[in-house]
Amino acid sequence: MRWRISLELEDVYGGDGNLRYEPKEKVTLNRTRTKTMVRDCIGVAVKVGTEEEMRERKLEPIATFRLDGETPTLRLGGSHGKLWGAMKGAAKQLYDLGDEDFRKSYRAVSDMVMVSPAWVPLDVDGEIRLEGIPQVMKGSGGGMIVQYFDVIPKACASVVLTFPDVLAPRVRKLLSQLETGTHFNKRRAVIRIVEVREDPKASAPSARPQPVET
Repeated sequence: MRWRISLELEDVYGGDGNLRYEPKEKVTLNRTRTKTMVRDCIGVAVKVGTEEEMRERKLEPIATFRLDGETPTLRLGGSHGKLWGAMKGAAKQLYDLGDEDFRKSYRAVSDMVMVSPAWVPLDVDGEIRLEGIPQVMKGSGGGMIVQYFDVIPKACASVVLTFPDVLAPRVRKLLSQLETGTHFNKRRAVIRIVEVREDPKASAPSARPQPVET
């Protein structure tokens, strides 16, 4: 069975090994020195302070999106793609919840679902923003660094799922479960299923979804 799935995504973070570089400036030293002097003319102690600040400017790597021309793409499909991984995580949740369809195992279902194409174009709605995420480095002397990401606030995408017909009810449950969590890079993207339809002759997917059929 082949289903075409129209998705609406929010807060999609870049990654997949794609980097761009942007100059950033940060303060590396900021200190104040104070000393006390007694002025002979008035016999009063006077505090004199000096401030010192050092700044460093360097090119910071920013995790971004692979481009198809000018269109951002995301590796949702293919072997161990991000949507496949999200569905596997959803299957694990249903298994932990004791769902009847996933009571014995959850890996077998996700392993039999193929997602295509590998790189999916994103129809972006809004301006891509830059987001910094602080991260504490490991080790006793580890400090804090900031990782930078390009973030798409909202986008539409379309994929094709191929799987044995007998799995249809379970795949529907997986798609429903996807909407209850966050996924993809940095586990921050929200997925909404806009439309699901059978597509026996699936052609190249269009990113813009159609209205949900009732």
